[in-house]
Amino acid sequence: MSEPPAELKVYTMDAGYQESAHERRRGHGIGRGQAARGEGAAGERGEGAAGGPGGEPSGPDWYVPRLGLLPSSAQGFVACIDTPDNPMASFYSFPYRKKFWPGEIPVLRASRPILRRGGEWGRGEARNLVLALKLVARAFKQNSVELEVFKGVWGPVFFPSSPTAVDACSDPTLFAALKLPPAAAGKSHLTLEVPLGNWGDKAGGGGPGPWEVEPPSGITVRPIRPGHVGDLAAYYRLWSESGGLPLNPTGKAPRFGGWLDLRPWYSDVSSLLSHEAFILFAELKGEPIGLVHWWPNLYRLVARHGRGVMGAPASEAPGLTREAGEAKLFKLAISPKAGSNAGVVAGALFSTALSLMSREFGVRTAHVSLRPEDRPLERWLARLGGEAVQETVVLTFRA
Repeated sequence: MSEPPAELKVYTMDAGYQESAHERRRGHGIGRGQAARGEGAAGERGEGAAGGPGGEPSGPDWYVPRLGLLPSSAQGFVACIDTPDNPMASFYSFPYRKKFWPGEIPVLRASRPILRRGGEWGRGEARNLVLALKLVARAFKQNSVELEVFKGVWGPVFFPSSPTAVDACSDPTLFAALKLPPAAAGKSHLTLEVPLGNWGDKAGGGGPGPWEVEPPSGITVRPIRPGHVGDLAAYYRLWSESGGLPLNPTGKAPRFGGWLDLRPWYSDVSSLLSHEAFILFAELKGEPIGLVHWWPNLYRLVARHGRGVMGAPASEAPGLTREAGEAKLFKLAISPKAGSNAGVVAGALFSTALSLMSREFGVRTAHVSLRPEDRPLERWLARLGGEAVQETVVLTFRA
């Protein structure tokens, strides 16, 4: 077990620091000498911030990257030992208000913890990561921390994945090194890999794939209408009702000096990711009661074409997706209004999405992310040849 350092500091991180595998030590905190600082990494409560320019105490000069790879308002941080030239680990995080009876609690959500020194996580590094997360949480007056980590990785990781970036991945050894009490771990989320093959080229005139079933009577599945205000509102409503949207029930994002603003829509960040077929709604009597969201494996495309592929128009999405041959269904949201039809609605959405992936976009391998409540679908996907490739868990602890 490594000994805790004498001093731990947390610096903000520029947008390119974490994603670049070739420049792991490039840059550092760009808060012009300011940091969320903890005197002694053994557990003392840290000060709000170190001295600013000229030695005058001031709050952290949080840097907000405006042009990131992902459509997210998450901010990058790097935990350093003594100086910003000695980085230990980096992570992304954002504060949000979590629904909790009878009101809300302020939570810092963190993901993608990357050990900057290479190798596996030890108890000391894991302990200092927790301390760094607590320092950031206290700076924003958050009561608790949620940390998303890999519990197991048994296959390639597709885009999008919270613990993963281009050429950088959260090491699953962190889960064991943290040694948090069992109560800290939430329910596991599984990702399954499903072989789709080339069903459109099968004999018999391109007969249906084994996942293709007709939606039940009264339920229709359709793509999103680009730019349609009602569809955008329905997307966020369904996501919020399913418990996954990091906004409070009023739909307003918590603001911390402008650090976290309302989340941009996907077309604001990448037209490639805004193709209408990537978001499907299930409707009952004309009212959206569920949605599914999928994307091509952008990691594969960025590796081949560079980050400029993000700027490709939506019209090129089918060709680029076919080139990648891989895609991930990463979000399923079902409204409580679906009632006893929730499983049927989820099945109809999955079936339609997998059919689109295979027939119109040439996807041969699909990853499907399942929430704990979606586990009944795991058996269906297993019958299609699906196998677990990743397991993630969200750990919760007090700040």
